[in-house]
Amino acid sequence: MKYIATLLSLLAAPAYAAVVREYDLNLTASYQAPNGFYREVFLVNGQQPGPLIEADEGDTIITNVHNNLQVPITIHFHGIHQVGTPWMDGFPGVTQRPIFPGESFLYNFTTVGQYGSYWYHAHVRSYYQDALERNPTPLYVMDWTKLTSDALYYRDVTYGLDPACVLGFLVNGNGRVTCPSNELITTAGAGRLATFEALFGAQSSFDSLGCLDLSAINGFSGINNVALESPGFSTPCQSSTTDREIFYVNGSEWMMLNVINMGGGFGTYLSIDGHDMWVLQVEGIFIQPQKVKQLHVGLGSRYIIAVQTVKNNGDFSIRFASSELPQVTEQIAWLSYNQPTATQPLDYPVPSDIYQDIGGNLYDPENMKSFNESAAAPYDDDIKPPQGPAQHTIHFTLNRTSIVGFSVMDSGAEMPSDMELMTPLLWADDLNQPTTVDVGIKLGDVVDLIIYNMPQAPHPIHLHGHSFWVVSESNLGFFGYSSVEVAIANGSSTLNLNNPPYRDGYTVAPSGHAVFRYVADNPGAWMLHCHINMHLMVGMGAVILEDREAIRPSIPSSVINF
Repeated sequence: MKYIATLLSLLAAPAYAAVVREYDLNLTASYQAPNGFYREVFLVNGQQPGPLIEADEGDTIITNVHNNLQVPITIHFHGIHQVGTPWMDGFPGVTQRPIFPGESFLYNFTTVGQYGSYWYHAHVRSYYQDALERNPTPLYVMDWTKLTSDALYYRDVTYGLDPACVLGFLVNGNGRVTCPSNELITTAGAGRLATFEALFGAQSSFDSLGCLDLSAINGFSGINNVALESPGFSTPCQSSTTDREIFYVNGSEWMMLNVINMGGGFGTYLSIDGHDMWVLQVEGIFIQPQKVKQLHVGLGSRYIIAVQTVKNNGDFSIRFASSELPQVTEQIAWLSYNQPTATQPLDYPVPSDIYQDIGGNLYDPENMKSFNESAAAPYDDDIKPPQGPAQHTIHFTLNRTSIVGFSVMDSGAEMPSDMELMTPLLWADDLNQPTTVDVGIKLGDVVDLIIYNMPQAPHPIHLHGHSFWVVSESNLGFFGYSSVEVAIANGSSTLNLNNPPYRDGYTVAPSGHAVFRYVADNPGAWMLHCHINMHLMVGMGAVILEDREAIRPSIPSSVINF
């Protein structure tokens, strides 16, 4: 999928005064083969991933985006709240008009009260797919497909074929296609097969790319699954010998890694052979550190981890395995204690201390700890949710409404497919959209979002403009209460108002729920959406209005008239 994304790193506020940092981003297209197979790729300043943007907390970032592509584009600075500048949030039809080919747009915002690792990406269709130390090392992972995002979109809406099969992953833009044996795939995917059969009452099998045959639940009748290479019917796997990403220890005792999943469809499980990982920061917030063997890196999520480099020599696999039901596949990068060489060997020796297989299954789950999302409370005890009842409670239901439709609304309403071309809701006079939520939220109100997920698939939900506390969650059932106030009165066993996680994105389990609580401290029009790109493209999002009239007079005329 066409790819425009990279890291934005904000360091905690320094002693000196804030400064203005200016960047130019030139967006172009090229034809490249990062994993050995050519396809169209979107570049930022001639590279992918794009250039790093660095700033200190409180600095002003001015970014001039020049669109030299043949498609419209916007840039969203994922996780940056845009306090006081909601028109810089980068969602077309909500906070700005798209940047059409040949146009330029100036993003200008201040990083008020935020530090940590963030990322910026395109937010038109699915085009983005296509501070602990001064320089934590970037470790980006993204799923990578044979087809561009536009081709996948039209295949989806024409034939009902979700892009549920990828050509593996890229790590920092590099990767290699490998072809495991059917035995390895079947063994690692046994749990997926059982889950599929339990959910849908249908038998299935894996193809040579590790993709499940989804024809029992996907697609319109009478389509040629083989010709379309639908999931489970891919052409035979072909391996490549392109270079993998290598991280050299260079004598350091610790390595700090900014881990970001920049993909559009697949979450991953991360482990490093022979090494523990300390998870220190989640989505810009320091947490009570967790020492783990495995970290689930969901779509859009961001972590800072520390790895103690305790070995004397050798090369160790950094493994990213798909965490999604439809496919068993992994990508490997290398953590190397050796010196760089002119050419990369075809492969390295594999050490004995491997923690997960190609499906992300831990070999010894009782003695190998995985990161616990629900226990990732902020390190700062002052970051606690408001107690008591909220001023507003909004209910959402995550559901597949048709073969090619997804929704977050209780009504099943889908975001309009042409929304990117509409007058942005931040200043539009006509708010009559079925996915616009206007319940009279005012500055300072406490808002609870009660989100149910129907028994289908996990959905990574991202809220723009805010971080939120996950005050209740379960993968075993729905919330069961009309509000947090009622849940408190009835002694809910899932409610946690004491030390919940604090995030801007969170995955809601199938047949489960999550309750997000946040303070309305940022007037604007804010997206709530699934971060599986194809789901958003076919309708899985909503816009929450927050004291919009208070901010409208501040919107620059240059933005409205753009």
